[in-house]
Amino acid sequence: AQAALDLAASFTLEHVAAWAPQMLAKAAEAATTHWFTGVQKLTSGALTQWQEALAEAGYQAGCGCGGECACGDSDSSAPITIE
Repeated sequence: AQAALDLAASFTLEHVAAWAPQMLAKAAEAATTHWFTGVQKLTSGALTQWQEALAEAGYQAGCGCGGECACGDSDSSAPITIE
């Protein structure tokens, strides 16, 4: 389970956080209905809370593991076993 969390944190911090906030803000601005604006804002808020939870758990951009492993030595494209 820890490997899955490490992978999710790394993916969020290295990829999703790089483009999602700006995309969601632009989508909310371009929305033509209150519903779609709300969906964008809800998604943005959920992403912000997830990033804050990761930060509180010690995860940070650049590694994604919270400093507990040798991420630079591992193959992040390899499959992981989820127990």
